[in-house]
Amino acid sequence: MHIRSNMNNNKKADIETGKADIEIVKADIEEKMRAYMPEISEKTLRHIFALYDECGKEKVFGRSFVEEITGLKSTRASELLNGMYKAKVIHVVKGSGKGKYRF
Repeated sequence: MHIRSNMNNNKKADIETGKADIEIVKADIEEKMRAYMPEISEKTLRHIFALYDECGKEKVFGRSFVEEITGLKSTRASELLNGMYKAKVIHVVKGSGKGKYRF
């Protein structure tokens, strides 16, 4: 039996759309945060984007993970999570324990 394949398929993988999608999500996050907190600092936005880069939309995280990624102390990490929750950037994940969120 002979199986024929086209090994000389020179199609390039399309990775650019993934980057574009991430930028759209980040713009949406920034828009929501600025609507909730018009005076939000660029540093706080960088912390949020660092979390998003680590977690994406699938990973569940809590305050200790926020502290680890951003270097914030527990009180400030809790404030950041609270602000993100009120701005509807993140939502509570049920069944994963208290204080667990997802983008």
